[in-house]
Amino acid sequence: MMSTTTRSSPQPARLFPFYAPVHVSRVRRGVWACCLQPNMTPKAWEAFKSWKEEPSLYPDVTAHFADELARLIRECLPVLPHSWLLTVPPQGKSAAEGREYPAGFLGRAVSERLDIEFVTVFAPQVGKRYHGRFESLRREEPFELIFVPDTPTIVIDDLVTSGRTMKTALETLAQANVASFGFAYLTTG
Repeated sequence: MMSTTTRSSPQPARLFPFYAPVHVSRVRRGVWACCLQPNMTPKAWEAFKSWKEEPSLYPDVTAHFADELARLIRECLPVLPHSWLLTVPPQGKSAAEGREYPAGFLGRAVSERLDIEFVTVFAPQVGKRYHGRFESLRREEPFELIFVPDTPTIVIDDLVTSGRTMKTALETLAQANVASFGFAYLTTG
């Protein structure tokens, strides 16, 4: 049973690093992130990990991340038609465990700020047992699409480590002839 209690984090804007857009070159498809994980204090990194465990408990952190991502997207895409869509990479290990999906929380919040529709485009990954860069590096096939957008689509994530998940999401959309753009709140560098 999920708790309905929310926890307030101490001043997210002060806790997390300053906004400094970073090109995530490992993905090679123009992916941008708001900030680098090495610039975070240990306290901020712990707060980020707590948010990833149960994002519904930290709505102010979700709001902060969404504000920063919306700002980055508006800088990179100053003309953003309302017909575009926003999605997130497929849910993996958290789906198998019945846990909340942080990227889903973030995606919905960003779509509200940009006034574009949030759509689940990718089927959850079946059989993903671990979370992190090494699990995604093992995966080479495209993701399964449950919906093929007929308009350009923004893919956002909370964290890009190896870049494989974002790259696979963008390549899967490209193979379906969908123009797509990738953004994340945080990258490991």
